[in-house]
Amino acid sequence: MQLAAKTKTPSAPEPAQKGPIVRDVQCNPMDPSLRQTILSQMKPSLSSYDGYHERLETAYGRTAEIRKYTKTLTKASRSSTNLEKTAQTLSLPPLLSLKGADGTYAVKRQLGEGTFAPVYLVENSAAALVDGDVSDENRPPSRVGKATHRKHLEAVKMEDPPNAWEFYIIRQSHRRLGVSRAAESVVRAHEMHLFRDECFLVEEYRDQGTLLDLLNIARLESGNGGGLDEMTAMWLTVEMLRTVEALHSKQLIHGDLKGDNVLVRFDDPGTETDWSPTYFPSGAHGWASKGICLIDFGRGVDMKQFVPNVAFIADWKTTEADCAEMRELRPWTYQIDYHGLAGIVHSLLFGKYMEIIGEKAGTALGQGATRTYKIRESLKRYWQTEIWSEVFHLLLNPLAHLEGEEGRRMPVLRGMRQVRERMEGWLEDNGEKGIGLKGTIARMEAIIREKRRKSVKNM
Repeated sequence: MQLAAKTKTPSAPEPAQKGPIVRDVQCNPMDPSLRQTILSQMKPSLSSYDGYHERLETAYGRTAEIRKYTKTLTKASRSSTNLEKTAQTLSLPPLLSLKGADGTYAVKRQLGEGTFAPVYLVENSAAALVDGDVSDENRPPSRVGKATHRKHLEAVKMEDPPNAWEFYIIRQSHRRLGVSRAAESVVRAHEMHLFRDECFLVEEYRDQGTLLDLLNIARLESGNGGGLDEMTAMWLTVEMLRTVEALHSKQLIHGDLKGDNVLVRFDDPGTETDWSPTYFPSGAHGWASKGICLIDFGRGVDMKQFVPNVAFIADWKTTEADCAEMRELRPWTYQIDYHGLAGIVHSLLFGKYMEIIGEKAGTALGQGATRTYKIRESLKRYWQTEIWSEVFHLLLNPLAHLEGEEGRRMPVLRGMRQVRERMEGWLEDNGEKGIGLKGTIARMEAIIREKRRKSVKNM
């Protein structure tokens, strides 16, 4: 059954928003009521966004059915015999027929749990019809009308209670980044269907796994239980630094950077491009097709909606995963992303979660800071210790690096760019030594491809 959507009628352009909506100088940016205030008052309004469909007067009521179906599939998948029996007795996959959607969405299985909601793999009927054979997960994007990035397999995040915030942050990210390398490293949000009881965020699906999956592959390959080889870890760090630097330059904060929120992006450079064994920081010669993709923007922050001198506070129970400012009840803004980045880099190098220790600072660091922080683990002597030390010092102590920043304020864009460019220079000079960076990535791609082939065969 399709439900009538709120139709968009042509009208005069909405007036531009003048200044930030939230005038408080101290607040919790994750507060649901504050976010709702932003969404209800911003201009242009959310209803003008392409792919946004709001039916708050209607309860859709599909959460229980979808959860039951995927739970049964998950249990059955533990045994091939059970899976065959279940396939014979289970009803047809739940179909999401959403007014305004590009086709219907057949739920195939659960991909995982996001920060706030489960994520499902779905088959887009419109894209499948164009693409023909729907069994191949490796096809390039289909061209369904204007939706040039749509594919026959996509991801749907189902949230209860409904919340359009992640859709807003992802769309703002792409709008502000424009056509750029950084934009290719941010997941695409195709549609948002908002009902009274639940909502469905339709997103791009990538099937090559997360950085944590990549780390596990490397550990099995090496057998040493540590992290990635230094060259690959440095390349991935460059990709993350470039993307986060670009988001921060547009006043956007991801808010939940961790290994399982960073997907691997090993795209095919295409037949017209030869992927060079020489590393090109510009992305030339096929290198732009290899990188990462940030997902799960549910804790994102749009700094444009706050006054310039805003100081955020964390009113939740903090853990080691939170930045020092949060744990010490000091104000924070962009530090949430810097600490998250440091944690990911640490896991890439050491294969374990980051622990930090504080040291009394020789000079005042601002915003009440009296200590500097460093990682507990010691860098290996044969690594590029100067570069890695600089990375961790910048990410764990950004207030100590404001000297060269515009207005001596966060974000530390200059600092991030400098350390990234230093890493890029090292990769240019050393990227072809041994098996080489390209060779390592190609080997990882082959392993991922084989794992994916086996998983598809067993579906």
